[in-house]
Amino acid sequence: MLVLTALLLLDAAIVGILARDLLSARRVPRLTPHHAQPGDGSDVTVIIPARNEAQRIGRCLAGLADQGLAELEVIVLDDDSRDGTHQVARAWQERLPGLRVVRGAPLPAGWTGKCWACWQAAQLSTRAWLLFLDADTAPQPGLIAALLHYARREGCALLSLLPLLELGSFWERVIMPAFTGMIQAVFPLDRVNDPRSPLAMANGQCILIRRDVYVAVDGHHAIRNSVLEDVHLAQLVKGRGARLAVVGGPALLRVRMYTSLAEISEGLRKNALAGARAGGFWRALWGGLRQMVLAFAPLSLMLLGAGLVLAGHGTGGLYLAHGILMAIITLGYWGLLVRWLNGLHPLWGVAFPLGTLSYVLLAARAFFDNATGRGVTWKERAYRQ
Repeated sequence: MLVLTALLLLDAAIVGILARDLLSARRVPRLTPHHAQPGDGSDVTVIIPARNEAQRIGRCLAGLADQGLAELEVIVLDDDSRDGTHQVARAWQERLPGLRVVRGAPLPAGWTGKCWACWQAAQLSTRAWLLFLDADTAPQPGLIAALLHYARREGCALLSLLPLLELGSFWERVIMPAFTGMIQAVFPLDRVNDPRSPLAMANGQCILIRRDVYVAVDGHHAIRNSVLEDVHLAQLVKGRGARLAVVGGPALLRVRMYTSLAEISEGLRKNALAGARAGGFWRALWGGLRQMVLAFAPLSLMLLGAGLVLAGHGTGGLYLAHGILMAIITLGYWGLLVRWLNGLHPLWGVAFPLGTLSYVLLAARAFFDNATGRGVTWKERAYRQ
């Protein structure tokens, strides 16, 4: 009876976590393409920090050219690229008359590269809104108009959008859904969007912010040594009592963050330690533990049950049955999620335990490297956290 009670409690906990996550996800607004209004183009400056993005930035600039905003200002800040990024970007000036491609100044001590690039570009704009886009994003028609419309209607000082995450290779499809699940476990978006909650985060791939608010919080200058500048900027804005919102927008923006296991390893190790600190120790610990329970508890029960059955123990079948039931529920949930968020076949949900294990190992490596003084490397630059 005691074993059955414990298993039922574990079942209830897992189902409760998944139900809570599903309700939280459904509360996040989803933006769709919007028709541009008069003056939209002259109200915003798009800022693209770019370091060695020659292979990717063309898709971003093509998407901006298709926004239908004649007076749109775009600033590409070339952060000491060595692969022809500057020349590739300049080739788009005919299609984007408002495009400026600026060579950044050398990186000062105490700054991370992205913060320095964003800060320099922001100083060149006098428009009411700043839209920070990563160079590897692919804006879809109606993106900027939709962001401006929602921000104005809802009174947002900072609006961040979650794009469709394109996943091409095997390891992208295994690890990245588990990584995004970990982020949303630490930063539940319904709480992020709740003005009564102090919890704040943003997605640095797409951040729209009122320029007066950016100036008031001292923008990227105030967080100049951060490798998780999006979350820290959001915390500054919300900490001043300004309205913050994170919304979904898979029809408005696409991004492929990484294309190989090596890129995934470098990128996620950079984010792991900083993300844990930004979310707070206990929140990060809870988020990590609950994701590991979802990933490994069903499999552990199945293995334990199978072992007990083979040993002739009477409770083995009970463990095995509950493990199978929980595996169906959790893997089915993640299958639906990867279909909804990433456009993948639901069977990729089966990879969730492997993806979670892979991310935990990458995070452990990041903590070890930082503790031993090696820090992390990103874009050919080393950072200690």
